[in-house]
Amino acid sequence: MAINAELCGLVQYRLDKRWSPEQISNSLRVEQPDRPNLHLAPESIYQAIYEPLSVLTTSPRAALRTGRMNRRRRRRGTGSSRFVVPMTPIKQRPEAVEEALLR
Repeated sequence: MAINAELCGLVQYRLDKRWSPEQISNSLRVEQPDRPNLHLAPESIYQAIYEPLSVLTTSPRAALRTGRMNRRRRRRGTGSSRFVVPMTPIKQRPEAVEEALLR
């Protein structure tokens, strides 16, 4: 993939101004709506910051407000909260409900 020098310059300038990747991504879309080649997802900016051989000259510690040199893993939910309690099938509902529906 070819590197767009203009895009790198815009991202680098805003990182130097302490903008977050989300702010950079949104501002590029607002300022350049007719140039989709200058649109980036925030995740792309994060990946460029943390990439060892990045075209960006800013270190992760200087570029991001958290000051982390390495990315944290995404947290996983606990196993019990990921599953829904099994519901009672319609065939097993009480006869009172069935009679109420027929009225």
